[in-house]
Amino acid sequence: MADVTDITSIPLYQILGAPLSAMVDAEIQAAQTTVEFIERIGFVQDSSGSTDGDRHYGDLKTVTFNYSKISVGGEILNFKVEIPVISLVPIPTMQI
Repeated sequence: MADVTDITSIPLYQILGAPLSAMVDAEIQAAQTTVEFIERIGFVQDSSGSTDGDRHYGDLKTVTFNYSKISVGGEILNFKVEIPVISLVPIPTMQI
């Protein structure tokens, strides 16, 4: 069993601060991972290689669905629906 006097040699700010600092670091890493996921899944990569302050992620990735529907008058109507891919995929988020 650890000696109780050992813990008294550790400053209080380290006992309280280290876990809080680790939680903040974990929150930052989780947020960065979420942003990277959204960039990778939701956008066509921008090939311009722009490094200016206004970051452009590229064009939104979309999926197109075509379907037909019979109207009340019996006429066949064709429809086209375009949906962002990111709306079809659950975004992994984690908060601490």
